[in-house]
Amino acid sequence: MTPPRSSIPTPAEYAGGLPAFERLTEHFYGKVRNDPVLTPVFAEMSADHPKHVAAFLTQCFGGGA
Repeated sequence: MTPPRSSIPTPAEYAGGLPAFERLTEHFYGKVRNDPVLTPVFAEMSADHPKHVAAFLTQCFGGGA
């Protein structure tokens, strides 16, 4: 039996869900790619890394990504 869903949004839902976290990580990693200090740290990062981080953050904030 599934427990009843609370009417209180999770922090992830309140923030806008997965799409909001995807925008956030795309913006962040866009800045990282242009930063002279951070670029070498993330040089081997795959193109889909920001989406993976967005999904992870969404889950950490109570979303179901």
